[in-house]
Amino acid sequence: MAGEKLSNDEAAIGPFQLELQKVIREKKLTAEQVYNADESRLYWRLLPDHTLASGNEHPAFNRSRGPNDPQISEAEAQEWAAGGAESELQRYEVLTDEEIVRAAMCEDDEEDEDNSVEILKITKVGNSEAVGALNTALKWAEDNEFDSHEVMFLRRLRDRAFEMKCENYKQKSITDFFKKN
Repeated sequence: MAGEKLSNDEAAIGPFQLELQKVIREKKLTAEQVYNADESRLYWRLLPDHTLASGNEHPAFNRSRGPNDPQISEAEAQEWAAGGAESELQRYEVLTDEEIVRAAMCEDDEEDEDNSVEILKITKVGNSEAVGALNTALKWAEDNEFDSHEVMFLRRLRDRAFEMKCENYKQKSITDFFKKN
């Protein structure tokens, strides 16, 4: 019932609204720090009048400023809307075309050096290590009260790793070492 006059219980909202206004004043919050699209006037509504979400809704109040709404100037509103982009731009130096080209050329040289680096071998995780890791994961899942199907999945995975570990310990026949054509 968002947006309709009956979407909130005024008797229940009254005390909360006073408490919220008190917190806003005490903490000196601004419109950009308090946000929600709730029509009960507990929060400032910062959405446009007509959107796909609210196109069929009838607002519970008009959009005029109330006595507790923030009083901000047009310049402050523009700065807030720009997200402080002007002050952010002032932190960075302006580069000339030559400086940009030099920086790009240096990055290309660094990339070429990176390509000459040896590729590290990926070590294979052994079956014993996998069983140990899965036992730890299983204990963690049980301690954190995971769903039974998730715990069962970990148990099946651990059991499969254990089977693979046992297969490696089984003595092989001498004929297993000869290639079959």
